[in-house]
Amino acid sequence: MNEPFDKILKTFGNQLQKLRLEKALSLHEMSRKSTISIARLRRMENGEINIRVNTMRLLARALGVQLSDFFIDDSG
Repeated sequence: MNEPFDKILKTFGNQLQKLRLEKALSLHEMSRKSTISIARLRRMENGEINIRVNTMRLLARALGVQLSDFFIDDSG
């Protein structure tokens, strides 16, 4: 993969984990709410896999957030 794309995946993953933890959801609970496996959620949070827009929509709905919330880079 290329560096800018890797950064996007990492930012998405970091935000996904941050939002999940802010909602006090375990990976198991998030899996149930989003219909995405725990293993896949873990890989997403680690920025290891590409994510389709439909998957992002499932995640956003499960967390009660907007898609854009996944791309806010808090790292500075």
